[in-house]
Amino acid sequence: MEDIRLLDKLIIGLLCLSIVLSGTFIDYSYFLASIIIISLIRTFKDKNRMLTIKKQNLPLYFFFLLMPITILIGGFYARNFTGILEYLSIFILGFLLCFVCLIILNNNKKIEYLMKIYIVFAVLISLSNLIIYFVFYFTGHFENLLFIDNQGARSIGFYNNPNYYAVSVLIAVSFILGLYKTTVVTDKKLNNIRLIIYAILTFDLFLTMSRGALITYILVNIIFLVSGIKTKINIRKFLLKFTAYSFIIVGVFSVLLKTGILELVNDRFIRGLNDGGSGRVDLWGKSLDIFGSELFFVIFGVGGKQIETYTEFHIENTIHNSYLRFLLETGIIGFIVLILFLILLSTRVFSIKKFIIISPMFFAFLSFIFLSLTNDMFLTREFYLIVALIFCWKINISVHTMSPHYSLEGGN
Repeated sequence: MEDIRLLDKLIIGLLCLSIVLSGTFIDYSYFLASIIIISLIRTFKDKNRMLTIKKQNLPLYFFFLLMPITILIGGFYARNFTGILEYLSIFILGFLLCFVCLIILNNNKKIEYLMKIYIVFAVLISLSNLIIYFVFYFTGHFENLLFIDNQGARSIGFYNNPNYYAVSVLIAVSFILGLYKTTVVTDKKLNNIRLIIYAILTFDLFLTMSRGALITYILVNIIFLVSGIKTKINIRKFLLKFTAYSFIIVGVFSVLLKTGILELVNDRFIRGLNDGGSGRVDLWGKSLDIFGSELFFVIFGVGGKQIETYTEFHIENTIHNSYLRFLLETGIIGFIVLILFLILLSTRVFSIKKFIIISPMFFAFLSFIFLSLTNDMFLTREFYLIVALIFCWKINISVHTMSPHYSLEGGN
């Protein structure tokens, strides 16, 4: 199989950087535009590659066609049409991101390369965050590089919001789990490096103090351990080594930083239980009040980015639930489209018939399913990256075995 070309590596690297370096979707539109131009040049220079619409990708195109139509219909009742346009721009940029992936990631080797590059960028950022956190607690410097509230300092990476930065870290963790399942590493040094990276990302995720991300992390790891990955001996070794690395890092930093990090996280969980998840339960109830106030809203929704305009319902923040947000903003029609699309994605990462994981994106997909219960995940660039990777990944399942066969030559 041919090696990945340097230009393809450049595009993949830029794509990963465009995702991990900031947290606002609109801000990186020029970044993505440059990547698209390079990708098209790469494609037109390759006489053996043509831009074609493949049958297996039609559901992806239909999703990006139906959702904007639904959003525009909801715009008839829009109180702020700028919000509708911003919502549409998110879907357009999401489609363009998927488009780039479909052009460049034409075999599984490139997808695995992207996952590894993403992990490298994520762990470098996590290491810088740990240093910043360390310096802050000893000197008080770099306060502007952390999220400070009455509950303490939280890691934010290049995002302004620790909850969304936690998504970026969690995706890197999920990629490690996916690669562990689909690739065989016999070099003990590489396995140890992978465990060290996993422990570093875990500790940085811990410092975001994002309750939704930490709960998702626990659930995903439990599923990983019980999913029959590798052999029982390998799983035990992985769990023991990971636990050892994590406790060492957490223990050392807890002593050096002279702060009860565990107590801070525990306090956030207790507060969440006492105040309905930082007011999320109350927001969900008010959102349903808006949803049921008009028949039009029930069918077509109030329109994208319109929830905050209904001040009479005293909603002062986003509703922190992707499913409820889609239901409220696009109505039953848009919600059904979303659920059907998610069901389709699930069939591309997990085979119900053979009851096996068939894609390394399985854990990342699960992360979004869980995280969406407590935050707005379906409008993030990370979600569209995972969607694109799911559609790009090519897999063949042997009829005679319950173990999937991953074809590195496949793709879209």
